[in-house]
Amino acid sequence: MNRVTTKNRVTTKLDSQFLADDPAD
Repeated sequence: MNRVTTKNRVTTKLDSQFLADDPAD
């Protein structure tokens, strides 16, 4: 469960970064 949570957290963080970079680009 911990591994899944960590992966999900990382994915969300990456998604947030991409979304923020997308419009910024």
